[in-house]
Amino acid sequence: MDNIKERKVAVLGHRGVGKSSLVFQYIENAFVSNYYPTIENIVEKQVEFRGSKYNIAIYDTAGQDEFSQLNSRYTVGVQAFIVVYSVNSRESYEMAITIHDKLVDQTGNQHVNMVLVGNKTDLADSRVVSYDEAKGLAQEFGCPYIESSAKNKVNIEEIFVRAAFREEIEAEVAEAKKKEDAQKKNGGVCTIM
Repeated sequence: MDNIKERKVAVLGHRGVGKSSLVFQYIENAFVSNYYPTIENIVEKQVEFRGSKYNIAIYDTAGQDEFSQLNSRYTVGVQAFIVVYSVNSRESYEMAITIHDKLVDQTGNQHVNMVLVGNKTDLADSRVVSYDEAKGLAQEFGCPYIESSAKNKVNIEEIFVRAAFREEIEAEVAEAKKKEDAQKKNGGVCTIM
């Protein structure tokens, strides 16, 4: 029997930002245009990453507001968080900041393993949060920033892969940079001794 590793990811954000649509698009490769407020849902998907098999459990959470408490089920044993806001909603963007702060408080970790997602890029005509503003916020948080459209299936796979396998991806990037820096230091020339 194959040794399947487990990863747990929680999707958090304000009401109506498209959390469930992102999850559904990732799991089912489909978009549902009807909006039904999510109470809570856990879905799973088996994936292969770098030659290993993983079962990713995704916690699709109810919409957050500034007064709601984060359920400890969303933080205990969860390896990564996807914090979603809608690019056409300043309120949801502000809520993403609040959620980040709650995660820092609840986990006790200043550098929460998360991906900040600006969803609904298909609504560019009504955009109120710029790419640069959100990218700057993600840099403050020390996390990747990805813009997406669940409706148009833009960057869906990347969101979940970056969240579930962030440590592995960043280790590979650091290793590649170290090799590149070593080559530059040697002038890109092989020295024979």
